[in-house]
Amino acid sequence: MTTLTLASGVALATLSPLAPTLFIANAIVQGGYLAWAARALPPADADEARGRRQTQNAFVIYLVATAFVVWLHANGILRPRPAGAYTLSL
Repeated sequence: MTTLTLASGVALATLSPLAPTLFIANAIVQGGYLAWAARALPPADADEARGRRQTQNAFVIYLVATAFVVWLHANGILRPRPAGAYTLSL
């Protein structure tokens, strides 16, 4: 799961066309894990329950970011820049 999160971030940072796919795949994996953990690993105490809520809130934020990345890609905004667009002349 961590590798997929890292890969989606790197894909976004490099404006890769794979970014939306990686974000969606990561959201599916994370959502599946959170759904499983909610049933299989009930919180043992109040602190753990608070941590679970924080994790779920972070997941919602990730879903919003995923939707934004997909929107950027669908509208042609998320695309690699032409070669040499960021060259530095000294």
